[in-house]
Amino acid sequence: MGYAEALSIQLPEFRAEEIFDVTPEENHRALFLPWLQGLEWRELTTITDRTKHWLQVFLSKSKSFWFPIFDTLLVLSLRPRHHLDDFLHRQLLEWGQADRDSFWCTYLHHHWEEPNSLHPVKRLINSAWNTEQATLDVELGVSWVRVLCWFFASADRRVRDHASRAAVKIAENQPGIWTRLCAEMLDLDDDYVVERLLACAYGAHLRAHSDETLVALANNVAPILSEEVRANALIRDHARCICELALQRKLKVAFAPKAVRPRFKSPWPLQIPTEKDLEWFDEDKQAQYPGLYESAIDAFRGDFSNGTVPSAIRPYRDAISPAEACRWIFQHVLDLGYTPKRFKAYDAHMIRSFGSGRHRPKWAERIGKKYQWIALARLLGRLADHVPAKQNEWEEAPLTSLTAQSLRDIDISIDGVPTPEEEHYKRDDGDLTTGKHEFDEQWVTDANEVLRLEDSLWAFRKDHGEEWYPLEAHLSIIDMRVRPKDRGFRRQIWLQVRSYLVPKKDFARLWKWIRSQSFMGQRMPEGWTLGDNVFIGEYPHGLSLGTGGLTNQVPVELDDFKCSVIPATHTVHPEFAEDSSSAKPLATIVPIPQILGNLRWNGRGGFIDPSGRLVFIDPSAESNGTSGCFVRKDDLQSYLNGSDMSLIWTILSEKLPGDYEAIRRLEYSHVRGLHDGSVCVARLPVLART
Repeated sequence: MGYAEALSIQLPEFRAEEIFDVTPEENHRALFLPWLQGLEWRELTTITDRTKHWLQVFLSKSKSFWFPIFDTLLVLSLRPRHHLDDFLHRQLLEWGQADRDSFWCTYLHHHWEEPNSLHPVKRLINSAWNTEQATLDVELGVSWVRVLCWFFASADRRVRDHASRAAVKIAENQPGIWTRLCAEMLDLDDDYVVERLLACAYGAHLRAHSDETLVALANNVAPILSEEVRANALIRDHARCICELALQRKLKVAFAPKAVRPRFKSPWPLQIPTEKDLEWFDEDKQAQYPGLYESAIDAFRGDFSNGTVPSAIRPYRDAISPAEACRWIFQHVLDLGYTPKRFKAYDAHMIRSFGSGRHRPKWAERIGKKYQWIALARLLGRLADHVPAKQNEWEEAPLTSLTAQSLRDIDISIDGVPTPEEEHYKRDDGDLTTGKHEFDEQWVTDANEVLRLEDSLWAFRKDHGEEWYPLEAHLSIIDMRVRPKDRGFRRQIWLQVRSYLVPKKDFARLWKWIRSQSFMGQRMPEGWTLGDNVFIGEYPHGLSLGTGGLTNQVPVELDDFKCSVIPATHTVHPEFAEDSSSAKPLATIVPIPQILGNLRWNGRGGFIDPSGRLVFIDPSAESNGTSGCFVRKDDLQSYLNGSDMSLIWTILSEKLPGDYEAIRRLEYSHVRGLHDGSVCVARLPVLART
């Protein structure tokens, strides 16, 4: 600590003045950084209106002072009851969106690019994973999440998405934080922040199971659905989902159901500029708006205009063409305040440094692209309010009752612990050598490894050693040893388990037939794969799965045997290609609704009962282990008894030798059954060499 910093700390303690009050103006620039650094060490009583005055002075003098001020204010924002803890929040509120984005997006991107992980921007995000949420001070949690909400404004998706997951993690045990922040920030003029704030609040309550805070949140966000000017479809969707979640749980809310259901009000008709209206935007002008014309207007080069927009407006194609929609979006971007003076430098830097279109990293977006997303969401809101959605006869009817589900870009209902990208698709590797079988000819004929793998799935234990059964499981092992005649391949074993409900009265007849069948290559009915930007935590009741949620799975009659079975699982596999949070992609295998009942998602690959007891789990959500859906044995048996059902498992596996072009592989087909509390196992697996 230098003399100037020490003086800036001590002077206010004795004279209630700042160092700038007693020094000539020509010395202020030199004293600025020592004074700023000293703010972190001063007694609270010395932070006065004079302190805030001088912060305002330097913010108004030159933008060269801004970034150091932001650094300090970010640190102080995590000191609840500090006199400057909300200074940054209030200052950011005073600026309009376009003016704020011109420096705030630059600040966030610049410091995320820095290798220094101790910078406040990165530290505020990364520390969320090292904090004990159970003992976190409530006011600290509010202050922390409030700052992270401002990070949602970033055009750099890495900052935005990492901050989203960090915010949900911090508020994990204090979901009431979201109600307080919605009360503060829903009127913000930045749709990017409001949309992500609502998405986080919704995702948090899909996991939190706090009915009291859900009621307060729903009552708080319901009025935004009647907002006419903004009419952002994505904001409306998240607000609707929150309100419908409260209604679905039969909670006492302060609004009528019809008040939160379409159609809503918005400006109409659309004022769409003609091609002639945009003739002023010639090549010289395009250079002043980097990437904007190519992305928003150019139907040949634009990833946005050529793919995103036509797909999003398809239900309203009779009312507006893709070209008209693109022109409306382009004009709306300008109306939002996009000017070369504000954004040319940032957007040109992003294109120059990271490329454009499909060739850029998914996180590297321009501020202009941020405004394009906002404009598209507002366009969809207006169209949904005034144009009946339509689809062609040959198109499969969508499950969703949401307007902008295709614009969802992150599943906030999963825990989303950041992991290195190389860990996302890690395989189960091992040494596939059984006893003396060094050579493929002997190894491939030995079924013992497959039998051991199968048995291991029924030996799955969790929570004090209780027994669990698989409803579905997928296991794959690849041998990493190099052996003679491998020809570049490796030994592999894969194993798949699926299960089916069958009426008890039909079990004996079905078992007699099914135990002698080989199901390798024979198609058995399977559950559904649910994608289309469904949040995993919404299963099975969310609006993304239909107005009333997902219905019970219906029986499927086997073609070769007159008996109906019900596949016991579905797969929720949303593909959020834009998610830049480094969270492991998650395709979760889930029980069908009639087995799941009223259990709730826990955010970590499982479903819990009202006491918090885990009943179903997909182990791959917690590690790189077996992908599947496992259920507690006692809970499964209780369901089967109550529904007068039995269960059939089919087990398929293959052993692939390293030289599998020359040596035949082993195919394995096997069945098990669960009937009246007892597990039946077919005497011998069906083996085949092909």
